[in-house]
Amino acid sequence: MSAIAIIVKRDMLCYMRDKSYFISSVFRPILWLIVIGFGIGSVFQTGGMDWRKFIFPGMIGMAIIFTSVFFGMSIIWDRQFGFLKVILVAPVPRVYVVLGKMVSGSIISTVQGAFVLMLAPLLNVPLSLPKVLFTIVLMFIGSMALTALGIFIASRMESFEGFGMIMNFVLMPMFFLSGALFPIDKVPKAMYWIVMLNPVTYCVDALQYALLADLNSNIVFDAIDFPIIFNVIIIITFTILIALLAGANFSRNK
Repeated sequence: MSAIAIIVKRDMLCYMRDKSYFISSVFRPILWLIVIGFGIGSVFQTGGMDWRKFIFPGMIGMAIIFTSVFFGMSIIWDRQFGFLKVILVAPVPRVYVVLGKMVSGSIISTVQGAFVLMLAPLLNVPLSLPKVLFTIVLMFIGSMALTALGIFIASRMESFEGFGMIMNFVLMPMFFLSGALFPIDKVPKAMYWIVMLNPVTYCVDALQYALLADLNSNIVFDAIDFPIIFNVIIIITFTILIALLAGANFSRNK
C-alpha cells in the first residue's frame, strides 16, 4: 500500500505545480457551458426543463472524462523519463501501480469537477450539503472508471502522438453518446445499444440523478431507465475489469 501512496503523492505534487493543466481542464467545460448552454440553450428546452440545467451535469462529466482519460498520458511520460521502470522493478504487484494512478487521476478529476459544480447557482440549480457530497462521491467513482480506461489505453501505447489519436476517436464519441447533451430516448434505435455499452452513459446519468432529480425527475428517468444503484454497480464493475486488464498489460509487456 505504501507504493500506492508514493505514486499518489508524486502525482499530486506534479499536479499542483502544473497550473496550465488545471486551467485548461476546467476551462473546457466552462466554455462549452457558456457557448452551448447560454447560446443554443437559450432557445431550447428538454421535457419542460431549461436545457442549460439539463446539460450542467454533462459539463461536470466532461471535466471528469477528459481529465481522467488524459491522465493516462502520465504513464507514457513516466515511461519515457524512466520513472515507470523504477516503479515496475519494485517488488509490488503491478496492479498497485494501476491503483496508484487511478487514485491520483480520480482525485484530480474530482477537484476539477467540483470547480465546475460551483457554477450551479448561475444556472439556478439548487445545491445542498447532502447533494454536493453525493455528487462528489459519484464524481470520484466515475473518475476511477475513466482513469482506469485511460491507463489501460496508455499501457499499450509508446508515444504521445498515438495516444492522442486514439483519444480523439474514443473520447468525443463517448461524450456525445452519453446523454450529456440530450436525453437517451432521443437517439436513433440503431445507436441505442452503443449508448447502453458506453460507460460514460452511466456516469452522466448518475450525475443527472444527483443534481436534477428534485427539479424534474422525469427528465432523468426518461433519459435512461436505470436506478442510481444500478448505475453505480455498472461503473464499479467496469472499473474493476479495466483495472485488472491494465495490470495484466503491465505484467506482460513491461
